[in-house]
Amino acid sequence: MSEEQVRIQDDLYEAVNGEWLKTAVIPEDRPTTGGFSDLDQGVEKIMMEDFKAFAAGEKTSDIPEMKYAVALYKKVLDTDRRDREGIAPALPLLEKLRGIGSVDQLNAQAAELLVEGVDLPIQMEVTADMADATKHAFIVLGPNTILPDTTYYAEDNPAGKQLLAVWADMAAKVLAFTPLTAEEQKQYLDDALAFDALVAQKVKSQLEWSEYYKCHNPMDVEEVAAQVAPFDVKKLLTDLYGADAPKILVVYDPKAIREMNGYFSEENLSLYLHWTYVNALLRSTAYLSEELAALGRTYRRALMGVASDPSLEKQAYQTASRMYSEPVGVYYGRTYFGEEAKKDVVDLVKKIIETYKLRMRKNTFLAEETKEQAIKKLSTIEIKMGYPDEIKKIWSKLIFDEDASYLEAMQSLFAVRARDMLDKVNQPVDRTEWLMPGHMVNACYNPSANDITFPAAILQKPFYALSQSVSENLGGI
Repeated sequence: MSEEQVRIQDDLYEAVNGEWLKTAVIPEDRPTTGGFSDLDQGVEKIMMEDFKAFAAGEKTSDIPEMKYAVALYKKVLDTDRRDREGIAPALPLLEKLRGIGSVDQLNAQAAELLVEGVDLPIQMEVTADMADATKHAFIVLGPNTILPDTTYYAEDNPAGKQLLAVWADMAAKVLAFTPLTAEEQKQYLDDALAFDALVAQKVKSQLEWSEYYKCHNPMDVEEVAAQVAPFDVKKLLTDLYGADAPKILVVYDPKAIREMNGYFSEENLSLYLHWTYVNALLRSTAYLSEELAALGRTYRRALMGVASDPSLEKQAYQTASRMYSEPVGVYYGRTYFGEEAKKDVVDLVKKIIETYKLRMRKNTFLAEETKEQAIKKLSTIEIKMGYPDEIKKIWSKLIFDEDASYLEAMQSLFAVRARDMLDKVNQPVDRTEWLMPGHMVNACYNPSANDITFPAAILQKPFYALSQSVSENLGGI
């Protein structure tokens, strides 16, 4: 039998996908292709054309925040200014980090550095409390590693060594743009790698992170403070919140916090400071000259297995649509999905939930208390289909000085977002907030908030369409 005539009963996968596999091409700037990727590329193409029209004044939107997104889009495209400025916009923060000479000085500036996005000895953020989705929790965990998982650091893992070599070569080339001497550049790089190796011994693996229920470890702030000393988390919280500082912290990675002195202490402070300097430098490259931006993406290309970076126009759209994700998502949803489809999908989901409840009531092997709790959970699921009904106030606060450099604009936006996130610690959870914007081809269930999100971008053929039958839509989406 020829390859073209594979029967379903002989090889289901080949019979269904064989023809597509012969012609499928992975784009040079993407790591994969497939149904989701095709939809995403389609959405991206439409939205790139719209942003180009917005920037040229050929198109307008009644969504006020879209003008900020378009202004940022233009700033990304201004490569003349970016190339002229080079590394200069990054130097103020880098010099600030170089000026820290002791743990006391670090503690004095830690709250400010956290808002500025600098990597501290522990990661901290505010998110919905896993044990009570109506409240926020202040969470702490260990730092990120260079490699994507702790298993890459094993002696018998050649991929880890190859990727670290790529990262080190990239970092060395970017460090050469700084005012550091050649000797200092080498020291900073060596120390950054040494600190990363220590962190990798203490933080969770991806397999351990998959057991998300083990992240909920509430601890008294005094206990956490004793474990992470000499880093002064109590001072940081007081600097952020004053008398309203949280008294209970939720530790997502107990080992990393409990054994933090294995990677951060008075004795190895320089390792940490050089590591955070290099991290801040590499993070900033995306918003500097084209040469630095391309250099700074070297490791990403190797890690993702992509041959090239997105085009400049695509980078501009991706940056603007990411920084202003909700307004852009609402624009996409209103323009290309619509209220009729949104209502139809919500009605469909409600029917599915009612069916689940019916099946749960008829269940014969679960305890009555378990069934009641399951039905309660089903009754309180927040349904988010298509795009939000309204745009949250935070998006109108994301304003930057149009005379600022690209990096300065991004730094100001990141700081507004960080401060907004941190300020939620003493506020109830707003269950109408969306994790995914309307123009994203994806979907999710959020266990800590008990909500389900299907953005407008995934609610298109072949997964869903008003023109399809209910059976086709149920089978697809």
